Amino acid sequence: MTTVVVKFLMVDTGRTYPFDATAEPGYVYHCHILDHEDNAMIRPLKLIK
Repeated sequence: MTTVVVKFLMVDTGRTYPFDATAEPGYVYHCHILDHEDNAMIRPLKLIK
């Protein structure tokens, strides 16, 4: 199991957050060892809410 922790700002605070986590084209989670890319250790991640 993989757990990803992302800080979100509550919608009803009226404050802004420096990025939109649901913006296209999305993000990737990855390992910083380039050879791991071929072993599926870099994958797309799309937040929808």
